[in-house]
Amino acid sequence: GPKHRPLPRREPPVTEEDDDWASLWKDLKRVGWSRAAPSGLETERFLRPGAEHCRALEHKRHFFTSRTEVRDFVRSRRVDCDELTGHVDEDGPSSSDDDVPQAVESPESSDSPVPQRDTPLWRRAPSEIWKTLRDHGWTYKTGDLEYPWHYLRPGARRKGGILGIDYFGSEEQVREFVERKKIDLVTTFGHVDEDAQAAPAEKGTRRQQALKAPSPDQAGYAPSWRGPWAQSWAQLRELGWEWRYGPAGATRWVRPGGIDDESKNVRRDARSGAEFFEGEDAVLRFCREWQVGWQGRTGHVSEQMLMGRARAPRKSQGSAQKGRRRKAPERLADKAQEKKKPKKIEKAKARAAAKRGAVTAVVKRRASDDGVSPSLKPLYKLPLQAMWQRLRADHGWRDARGDNLRPWFYVRPGVSEKRSEWREGRDYFATQEDLRAWCVDHRIDGVERSGSLNEVLESSKPKLVDLRGADLWQRLREVGWIKRASTDASKPPWRFFRPGADVLEVPPTRDHFFCSLEDVADFVVSRAIDGVERKGHVDEVYEAAKPRKRGRKKSPPPPPPPPEDDDDDDGGDAPSAGGPRGRGG
Repeated sequence: GPKHRPLPRREPPVTEEDDDWASLWKDLKRVGWSRAAPSGLETERFLRPGAEHCRALEHKRHFFTSRTEVRDFVRSRRVDCDELTGHVDEDGPSSSDDDVPQAVESPESSDSPVPQRDTPLWRRAPSEIWKTLRDHGWTYKTGDLEYPWHYLRPGARRKGGILGIDYFGSEEQVREFVERKKIDLVTTFGHVDEDAQAAPAEKGTRRQQALKAPSPDQAGYAPSWRGPWAQSWAQLRELGWEWRYGPAGATRWVRPGGIDDESKNVRRDARSGAEFFEGEDAVLRFCREWQVGWQGRTGHVSEQMLMGRARAPRKSQGSAQKGRRRKAPERLADKAQEKKKPKKIEKAKARAAAKRGAVTAVVKRRASDDGVSPSLKPLYKLPLQAMWQRLRADHGWRDARGDNLRPWFYVRPGVSEKRSEWREGRDYFATQEDLRAWCVDHRIDGVERSGSLNEVLESSKPKLVDLRGADLWQRLREVGWIKRASTDASKPPWRFFRPGADVLEVPPTRDHFFCSLEDVADFVVSRAIDGVERKGHVDEVYEAAKPRKRGRKKSPPPPPPPPEDDDDDDGGDAPSAGGPRGRGG
């Protein structure tokens, strides 16, 4: 019969405005957005996360029919694919409360006789306040034991936020905030940035007190950089820090000088933990170590870490607001400089030692390196950045270009130039955290041990062949072993897979997994797995055990006959030395 040609697939129109659509849709798809078959005259249909469980779908609420509508929704709701994902549950405690009559006070029972749309929000009925705020960027998330729901202001996050300022625990608290701030949705919307625009009073809220905190370079002290994050980031922005989006929508906090002038993005040779950071805690830890904000230090990529006496004494910002203490009177100056007397316990120990006849009664105290300059401490006790600078400048360590997933490798001295011979964990490390853990484990002090490949280093951790049970499995997990539930009901419930094994293979290769930790321990002992050169990978080749020869066992040879004694048996049947006739003569 005639062949039927398939109908051409209907493709959505592509315009110049959709250049950045691929990256936006990739992030939205990661947090649960999906496509659906269009109906009628629609060319596309995009569903919000959770919309597939709704009974009746509404246009521009549960789904969108164009990319422009998606962009407008993302912009109006401030969807960042981290805290806010655009889920239908973010609209409020009940996604269908527009159709269900509310049990609270109705607009007809409100004291305000004027129409609701012509009235400022703070004067409207309580049932209308939360519905209106949802359309202006307010969101909702699951709460805690005290408050089952949390109501977030636009631009606010629960992490680092303050209950009653950044988010609220009930609709009553939201209404009180709206009435207190006189939110009218014309000049004020309840955004967190409106707090910074308002003039802080002398005794205001905690956020207002944080906004009027002194600058980092005030009074000549080193800031503590302990938070809160909103205050610390405002100060870092003044010093030239910036932020950019990374892979999968992650936020990168970039030091001054880490942005390329042409592309206006993070430089290609920038390294995580050096030129930019991927966490708020990492930024604050770096600022504390490098004393950012003291004597004009901004954290620029060209600055070096201060060592020894060049470092400034730290002083908290809270104590700087209170002012310095008054100078003690001259008559009390000598008493203030006197050393404190030892405690009663130390006195008693000294007397007991004297009675025992000790030459010197010295009280043992805990060893501490707090008073030692950072340049005199062992390398493994230094901060991460200072330790890496010392390793690279004084002991021959170097960094090399990494792979697609890890941009940089940290290479030990004495490693071969052929990258094909390198092994991770022995010749190089992919992250600075792995480098620091290795230096602490092997006690790299920079004097007797520098981490060179020619040195004989012994780990302070016990060997794998000496471990059993949970301790052994914890160490094996660090080198790539995986634990999965068994799919065979007739065998033990767990399977322990070696590195490189396919856990989804059905049935899995017998040599690639074990059914108990006892079998894993026997494998580790028999193959001498050490976790560095031998990790138990499926591609590793081991010497095969010599096979035992099969067959019938040979009987032992008969014992030799006892020696004959001629002197004791002269008249026997044994022939004599002269022949059969006997002795001659």
